[in-house]
Amino acid sequence: MDFSRVTGWDADYVELMGVQAKKAGAFLGHASQTLIVYYATTELGRTIAQLAVNSWEPFPAVVPILQDSQEKALAILGLEHTSFSQLLDEPAQ
Repeated sequence: MDFSRVTGWDADYVELMGVQAKKAGAFLGHASQTLIVYYATTELGRTIAQLAVNSWEPFPAVVPILQDSQEKALAILGLEHTSFSQLLDEPAQ
């Protein structure tokens, strides 16, 4: 999840937790783990992403990771690209 261009947030924690609950419904209850990489380069983006990361703490089925480098975020996901633009420019196979 890319939080790098976040410029503002109304700090609606109830809405954030509601979004997280919807995602939990999709990710939990299976015999596998889900890896979510949060990419944030600004203080505000990191603050919001860290809230999301923290919200997964009680759920071992979700592995959230916060990164400030596109290359590292993509590497964690097992991709050889070094930027999101490379990933988006690649034709679908």
